[in-house]
Amino acid sequence: MKLKAALLALAASVPAWPALAAEPTIEVTLAPAAAEADGQVRSLDVAVSLDQVQAGPDGAVLRMGRLISNVAGAAETLQQLQAADTKGPLVLTPKDDPDSNEVSFRHFLPSRPVEGRLTVRYRVPITNALNLRGAAPPLELRSEGGGVSGAGGTFVMLPEVEQPRRISIRWDLSRSGAGAIGLSNHGMGDVSVEAAKPGGALMDTYFMGGTVGAYPTAPPKNGFFSAWQGRPPFDARALMQWTDQLYRYDMGFFQAPPTPYGVFLRRNPINAGGGVEMGGSFVGTFDKDPDVEDFKATLAHEMVH
Repeated sequence: MKLKAALLALAASVPAWPALAAEPTIEVTLAPAAAEADGQVRSLDVAVSLDQVQAGPDGAVLRMGRLISNVAGAAETLQQLQAADTKGPLVLTPKDDPDSNEVSFRHFLPSRPVEGRLTVRYRVPITNALNLRGAAPPLELRSEGGGVSGAGGTFVMLPEVEQPRRISIRWDLSRSGAGAIGLSNHGMGDVSVEAAKPGGALMDTYFMGGTVGAYPTAPPKNGFFSAWQGRPPFDARALMQWTDQLYRYDMGFFQAPPTPYGVFLRRNPINAGGGVEMGGSFVGTFDKDPDVEDFKATLAHEMVH
């Protein structure tokens, strides 16, 4: 009994370990505008909500791409910016990096210290005007046939301080019409990523939503999926079925466990036929009269990477 009493007394004297903070989170909600008569979606409403926000060296808490790989981001064109935390509204003051040929950002400094969960809302105009800088990867927001697509690095406002976060992606397709869908590198529809991802994960996330084609219509959690915007001048479904078969062959040949792999296709009149790898997926481009066999060779090459 004396030993038991001593152990109980010792346990009572040991200070409790502080509760571990939950992993920080970030939720991105995308709401495309209704397509106009010509099939163009002219704007995209974005909401970004995140916790455990840290200020960078200059006091900024958020940033957005101004220039990413020769592509102008939405930092200078966004509209209706609103920000609020647990205490109420915040004013965000922009501060720009010097121009760079690779990556430059617009940073956002809050009018006071941020408390609790920070949420920003804004609208991004969409234009299909040709890139004035010339040939560039298909990263900026573009629209065709009631669909919209683009890379997160060009239009999603992200935390200034990079740290792994649990990512959630939500789609509001209420203005997109019946049958509209949303996809990203992380899968079809609303997605919550199980493991925390590094800060750059959303920059390298590709989004496509609205009236778009998709194969398969119900993709597996771990496996091949694809989507295309507009009306490609080839049988996109047949090409993606072929690519799915190639994916299965590659996984078997390399004895690799199935992982999500997406292919996104959209028109690019400047540099058609090429593409870019993003976050474990591939974005391919087309214009008029593409050579489908050449396209297959590109897909095969990129998938091996």
